[in-house]
Amino acid sequence: MCKLIGDVLLKAFIRPFREHHIDPTAITRHDFIETNGDNFAVCLLPMLHMSYKFLTYSQMQIRETYNWEMFDFLLVIFISLTNQVPAAAAALLSVVFVFLCVV
Repeated sequence: MCKLIGDVLLKAFIRPFREHHIDPTAITRHDFIETNGDNFAVCLLPMLHMSYKFLTYSQMQIRETYNWEMFDFLLVIFISLTNQVPAAAAALLSVVFVFLCVV
């Protein structure tokens, strides 16, 4: 069981991280789903739980937990788009490099 979990974690999270540090522009050659899919999958359960709470809680319970729920929501958004920032930065850097070489 631990071997299976280790293989999944290695394949899904550690390999893209290592690949990014070996070849920083490799992330720009992937599409949006391939770049961010693993992070979205991790964030799916907290978002489903949050949806369940908003559908089943009373108005009073929602008011009491609303600030924390919005904090969690923004945290999930930022976590799910973590890989998009290096991809955009690498793409921008390559455009600037090409522009400087042409000029």
